[in-house]
Amino acid sequence: MYKYTLCFIQRNDEILMLNRDKPPVLGLWNGVGGKVADGETPTACILREIA
Repeated sequence: MYKYTLCFIQRNDEILMLNRDKPPVLGLWNGVGGKVADGETPTACILREIA
């Protein structure tokens, strides 16, 4: 079972969204996130993905 994180970064009335550039989700918009590595906390995953 995979574990993933997803966050939405807000600045005032703006939200950062990413436009996916690889199939099968090419062209879709999403927040920032990714797969949680073994032994990694969800918070650490989000910080890594943001960096």
